[in-house]
Amino acid sequence: MGSLRDQINELQSQIANIKFNLNENSSSSVDPNSDCGSDTSTAAQPSIDQDYEARKAEAARIEQELSSLDDKIEKLQDEKSQKDWALNQVSWRSSETAQSILNYTSNELNTLKEKVVADPQNQSLQLKIKRLQEQVDEETQDLANSIRAEKNRQRSRDGF
Repeated sequence: MGSLRDQINELQSQIANIKFNLNENSSSSVDPNSDCGSDTSTAAQPSIDQDYEARKAEAARIEQELSSLDDKIEKLQDEKSQKDWALNQVSWRSSETAQSILNYTSNELNTLKEKVVADPQNQSLQLKIKRLQEQVDEETQDLANSIRAEKNRQRSRDGF
């Protein structure tokens, strides 16, 4: 994600530089149709016309380059959005899976606890309950970590 963000920032920087250069060139360009109030010879006119046409061609090239950079930025932003969506789906499934496993294990634990009430001397049931309780504790922690990780990813995607 950082790579896409860096590419977008680089392209936007390039666009800003091109626009700055375009503005600099246009502010210093000479309009061949304007009267400068100075004594210009007709021999200088073709040179001014050529300069004007060259600058006009350069401006067209720069506009085309800007359009190309805008297209690249849009493509990268679309790619980033798709990756964000895919990552969100994976995270959601991870949390959902962890929750399902926790629910199943908790149900098994409750079933064993009911059985131990009927047979309090059964050491095997008590050992199973202890192991399942440890598993439920681990799965609860895994789920909490998964949710926390998703929140952190969401904050980083949102720029916070």
